[in-house]
Amino acid sequence: MSSPSSSTAAAPIRKKSILAPPIRLLESLSTINQDDHGNTPRPSKSMLLFISGMQSFTKDGGKTAEEKLTKANDEAVKSADTEEMAVTALGLGYCYSFESEKLERSLEHYQHSLSLWKKLHSAQSIKLIGLLGDISVIQLQLNQKQPALNTLLECQNIYKHANQDKSTNQEYQSLQDAIKKLQQ
Repeated sequence: MSSPSSSTAAAPIRKKSILAPPIRLLESLSTINQDDHGNTPRPSKSMLLFISGMQSFTKDGGKTAEEKLTKANDEAVKSADTEEMAVTALGLGYCYSFESEKLERSLEHYQHSLSLWKKLHSAQSIKLIGLLGDISVIQLQLNQKQPALNTLLECQNIYKHANQDKSTNQEYQSLQDAIKKLQQ
């Protein structure tokens, strides 16, 4: 996915994304393990660029984020590492979530990331709930009510499959409330 040319005027960037940073999702989604000595593997070039791109949101207000995250994605594609491609797609999706006119691109990247995570985890994995929730937020922002409802129903099915659809599960109850609201 290419970045816009430098000759076009930059769109105004919101100070805040409609999403929480995707770093919070990576703890549960990541499959990177420690080695036999308890050490985390050395980050690849794409992961270093991803980290730098995400840090850009706090260091320079995101001015260099798109460029760094695009380079991270390019490196991940070169390496053909499914997890790295999923991570960098999340980063780009988050980057585009700051601009209303780029929300479609944000959604595309989040959906692409989801398809990659589903290759690493079962499509019914509870680990996908947060990512699906973010996708539904973008869909609602784009006035895609039915797709957002379908995404939330997918979450509901995952909770049921994991036997976590109990009235004591606050996250599940919040999901039920959101589904009811969309069905009205």
